[in-house]
Amino acid sequence: MAVDFVVRSDTVPAGTAGSTASARLNKRQEIVAMPWDMSLAVEGRLFVANRGTITTGIILLSAEATNLRPDMVVRVPSGTTIFPLYIVTHFEASGAGVHDVMARGCSNDVGAGTSTAVTPVSMSPAQGRGTACIVARDYTADCTAPTSPFEFYRDGYPTDPDVAGSVSRFTWSYGKDGPAPALRGPASLMYHTGGTIAGSLYFASIVWAEFLTSELV
Repeated sequence: MAVDFVVRSDTVPAGTAGSTASARLNKRQEIVAMPWDMSLAVEGRLFVANRGTITTGIILLSAEATNLRPDMVVRVPSGTTIFPLYIVTHFEASGAGVHDVMARGCSNDVGAGTSTAVTPVSMSPAQGRGTACIVARDYTADCTAPTSPFEFYRDGYPTDPDVAGSVSRFTWSYGKDGPAPALRGPASLMYHTGGTIAGSLYFASIVWAEFLTSELV
């Protein structure tokens, strides 16, 4: 059966839920489609958790990434599935020495432990959709041991990030740096940093897409 595409290079009319419409081409007869992550943002399914504000960085918890004391955790409840899409860390006032960033997933909720709560924010606030996840930071005592943990991102730099020409910003993004894990709750997305100089500062953001598990499987 033939599928109709309509050439449109002007304002595209908005459809309503449940309505039918023709697919869209530009004047070069190329299919026009919104990127998946942008579509999720419009739907209100993207959320972000931040560390650090404007010019106030976060002091590193330890000289190296610690297994049971993550710097930030996105705790995924039963009935919810998330896909990490973007993780960024910016070190400053760091001093010489190795600086590490790591992200892991696991198949259990590692709990709040001795952590402090972080308020995640929708990347489309007007949509009104809230997250079911709980975000925790700065575990000063051991969390619950992760079940079936797997590391999907690690980066770092073996010298002073403050030196001109050095690397101070580390990013992982879905597609560009690898596939995104599907964390089906109960699960946890664990973020770790480490630096060898006491008092090192950093800023961080984690972005994820969130669904009801019943919407996917």
